Amino acid sequence: HQSTARDGSGVAASTGDELVALLTHPNGWRRDLAQRTLVQRGDLRVVPQLEILVRDAPHERTRLQALWTLDGLEAVPPDLARVALRDASPWVRAAALRIAERWVGDAGFDLADVASRLGGDPHPAVRLQAAASLGALPDGDDKHRRIADVLTASANEPFVIDAALSGVRGAEARVLDQLFNRPAAATPLALTTLAATVFQIGNDVDARMW
Repeated sequence: HQSTARDGSGVAASTGDELVALLTHPNGWRRDLAQRTLVQRGDLRVVPQLEILVRDAPHERTRLQALWTLDGLEAVPPDLARVALRDASPWVRAAALRIAERWVGDAGFDLADVASRLGGDPHPAVRLQAAASLGALPDGDDKHRRIADVLTASANEPFVIDAALSGVRGAEARVLDQLFNRPAAATPLALTTLAATVFQIGNDVDARMW
C-alpha cells in the first residue's frame, strides 16, 4: 500500500471525479499529480466540476490549480476567465490574465482594457503579469500608450519595468516619447531604463553600419 502511494499508481487509477476531488487535497504533490493526470487524459467530462472549483473553492490553491487544469485541457471559457480576473487571490488573477492572452484580437474579450486595469492592481505579481500581457497586443500607438501607463504607475518596480519593455522591443523610443509628453512623467528609474535601452539600440545600429 505504501509503495502504491509513493509511485502514484493509486492516483493514476482514480476516476475523473476522484481526481477533481484531489485538487482540494492539502498535499501539493497529490494535487499536482491529479492535475497532470487530468490533463494527460484529456477527459472534458470533468470541465463543469473544475469550473465550480474555480468559482467556489474556499482555498486559493484549489481555485488556481483548477484554473490551470482547465487551461491544460484548453477548456477555459472567457466568462470563467472574467470571474477569475476578479478573484480575491492575486495568484488567481495573475494566472487568469496570462491565460486571457489567447484572446488577443478577439472582439468579445478586450485584453487591452483588462491588462491596463490590472496594471494598477495592489499586488506586484498581478502588475508584473499585466505588464507582460500588454506585450501580447498588436504593435501600435494604443499599445505604446498602455505600456507607458504601466511604467508610470509602477515606475519604481524594476521587474515590472523589464516586463513592460520586453513587449515593446524596437518601439522603445515611441514609449519614451509617450512618457515625456505626460504632465506627470514616470520616475527616473523608468525613464532612465527606457532611455538607456534606446541609447543602446542606437549604438548597436551605428556599430552595424560601421
